[in-house]
Amino acid sequence: MDIIRVVPPVSFVTTIHSFPAEVLSQIFLFYLGLCQCPASADAFTDIVVAQNAHRTILLVCRRWHTVALADPLLWTTIPIIAAHSGRSGSWQERTEYQRALQRRIRQTKALSLRLLFYLGSHATDSGMSSHWRRPS
Repeated sequence: MDIIRVVPPVSFVTTIHSFPAEVLSQIFLFYLGLCQCPASADAFTDIVVAQNAHRTILLVCRRWHTVALADPLLWTTIPIIAAHSGRSGSWQERTEYQRALQRRIRQTKALSLRLLFYLGSHATDSGMSSHWRRPS
C-alpha cells in the first residue's frame, strides 16, 4: 500500500505590504508621475493634485510613510502655488508653507530639483514649471 501525502496548495498571492521597499518606491514614483501630468484644463487643479500626491502616500500606513521618506527621488519635484487669491494668508500659514518647502528640499539630498510653479488665479491661468539644479 502506497502512502499518498497531501500537500496544501502554495499560495502565490502576496499583498503590497510584503513588497520590498525598492519595489514600493518604484510604485510611488509611478503614481507621483501620474499625478504630475496635466489631466485637466485647469493648471491650478493639476498642481493641487500634484501637491497632495505625496501626502496621500505618507498617510496610507507607517511603512509607506517610512519608505517614502527614505527615498530622495520621490521628493525631487516640488509643486509651489504662488497664486493671487485676494488674500496673502496669515503669517502662520506662510511660515508653515515655508517649513514644508524646506523639508521637501532637504529630503531630496543632493539630487536635482524640479519646481512646478502656479503663478495665477483661478480665473486666469498662467501656470508654469521650472527646473532648478543645485550648485555643485
